[in-house]
Amino acid sequence: MTLRNMSAAIAMAMDSAAASQKITMIGDSAPSVYFDRDLEQIKKKTYDIKYPELRGRDFVPSSPEPVPPGADRFTFRTFDIAGLWNVITKVGQNLPLANLFGTEQTGVVETIGNAAGWTMDDLRRAAFMGRPLSGEQMRAAALILERGIDEIIAFGLVSRGQPLVRGLLNIVNASSGTVATSTGGHTTWDDKLGEDPNLVLADIFSAFNATKTLTKETETPNTLLLPPSAMRLLQQRNRSGATDRTLIEELRAKLPAVTRIDEWNRLETAGSGNTRRAVLYTADQNHLWFEIPQELEIGAVLQKDHFAWEVPVTARIGGVVCPYPLSVRYFDGF
Repeated sequence: MTLRNMSAAIAMAMDSAAASQKITMIGDSAPSVYFDRDLEQIKKKTYDIKYPELRGRDFVPSSPEPVPPGADRFTFRTFDIAGLWNVITKVGQNLPLANLFGTEQTGVVETIGNAAGWTMDDLRRAAFMGRPLSGEQMRAAALILERGIDEIIAFGLVSRGQPLVRGLLNIVNASSGTVATSTGGHTTWDDKLGEDPNLVLADIFSAFNATKTLTKETETPNTLLLPPSAMRLLQQRNRSGATDRTLIEELRAKLPAVTRIDEWNRLETAGSGNTRRAVLYTADQNHLWFEIPQELEIGAVLQKDHFAWEVPVTARIGGVVCPYPLSVRYFDGF
């Protein structure tokens, strides 16, 4: 066979193969012996979508006296004293009596949960791909439930419009207020910084002093939580052009009792009207705690039908408990 005849035979074979769809056409017209998948590399490293860090447990202490997992309610008691005193002017006179009385506050424990599930076909596909399907599904279920716990620490748990348990950002009877309007007519910190950076510090001092006044000096907050955007303002702006000290450095110097100043992304829209909220409180187990009778618990594998299985992941939650609500101060509108 001559070279000319051989070229013609190859061309005919390629045309026939292309017509029967046995050879993939690469580009607009040129046939090829390579399939699209042959020229595609799948990277071994995978990348998980990032979510905000779950920080609720960092800001609220655990319960000093954990509730048993089987309890549906828990109660703590608060005691107070009442009575008068008098000057004794004669022997045998009646004296005013001092009394002790107590009240009870009861909270509920709710069960939250989800499940990891898969079918027989899912298992076959995972085995074919060499992926540990059940482990990945369990990890996803646990992470989603932990995200729910973090949300409950912040905002509590609501069902049909009624709060079942409370969170750090909506404690009943906590004091609250909005920041003052400056002489320039500003309320937001972004605007106040342009007018006078000291106005921002004045808002925080005002919230601290309000707690001291309302509680007759019995409460001294030790923790300030801010939205990240507000924290950046304090970290990046100086008190004045005449000093290198930033606002947060000035704040720490002027309020040494507040030993922790931190940020929480959940505060960005936690205020009235989805505005920023800051919270100033005492973070110790005597003032508030998070009640979680049962941490994440992975149940037994349940066969839903002939070809599907589920594993429940549950927890028992009692919310944030605060015997001294006036030790917590919210301020919004900045």
